[in-house]
Amino acid sequence: MTPAQSNQREFGLLHALAQHLPYFLYTLKQDPDGTFQYLYASENSKKVLGIAPEEVLASSDALLNRIHKDDRERVFATSQQAIGENTAWSQEFRIVKPDGSLVWVEAFDVFEKLPDGSILFHGYALDITNKKLHQEYIQQLAHYDVLTQLPNRTLFTQLLHQQLKISQRENYCLALLFVDLDYFKPVNDSYGHAIGDQVLQEVARRLQLNLRQSDLIARIGGDEFVIALPGFYDHQAAESTALRVADKIRQAVCEPILVQEHRIQIAACIGIALYPQHSQSVDELLRFADQSMYEAKRAGRNRVVMFETNTN
Repeated sequence: MTPAQSNQREFGLLHALAQHLPYFLYTLKQDPDGTFQYLYASENSKKVLGIAPEEVLASSDALLNRIHKDDRERVFATSQQAIGENTAWSQEFRIVKPDGSLVWVEAFDVFEKLPDGSILFHGYALDITNKKLHQEYIQQLAHYDVLTQLPNRTLFTQLLHQQLKISQRENYCLALLFVDLDYFKPVNDSYGHAIGDQVLQEVARRLQLNLRQSDLIARIGGDEFVIALPGFYDHQAAESTALRVADKIRQAVCEPILVQEHRIQIAACIGIALYPQHSQSVDELLRFADQSMYEAKRAGRNRVVMFETNTN
């Protein structure tokens, strides 16, 4: 019997309690030379982490090395910080199970300093994967359009603020495109909202196909999209590229959309505003691009209009 297995038997009361809890309970020893050894590991290590307690007791690496590589430094650093501050430690992090799947755990430790300089960590780990998935779902609802999976107005505005800060620091120019679909309302009226939703999804796909990975795009209303094209060294390059991209998008939207047995034809009006030529404000850029889009509609639809300061 190994020393760890012998220690495991000595935790009789803790072991009995652990059978009725959803936690993985443990006692981990850190020797003065920095090596680790689990003295106790409850049976729930298998259920929570996919690792048998015998493996955990045989080698601490069986568990510690399964902390996700992106979380590992934070986990160990905050643990050592808690020791230095003489406080309890708690973190949420990912474990890579032996089958390759990820489990989110919430871990909590209190520590005990021994006369020989060793430290005992008494704690638990709880599977919070479902909680994390729920949080991610709520986050998705708060920042992304459910239909197209594009960012919504809230997230786009946040990202645009960040992009303008970068543009100001690097002395870059940026183009903002406001896209509004023409003739979309009759699609919903004639074919129903289910068909209309599929049309919007196809439009979103076509818009993305004509953009760079660094560009920003969002759906901010029923048939309204906004696009930011960042990273230009002068406003002439921003203006010419924006006009070219906008016209490609306009042509792509005009291509017939096939949904079930229906061949649907729509169009788009696109307004453009430039940073910093027209404004350095997110709200004003959105308003100016929106105004230009309405100018395009008044001019006959299915066209692109660049904002002009004398029209404000």
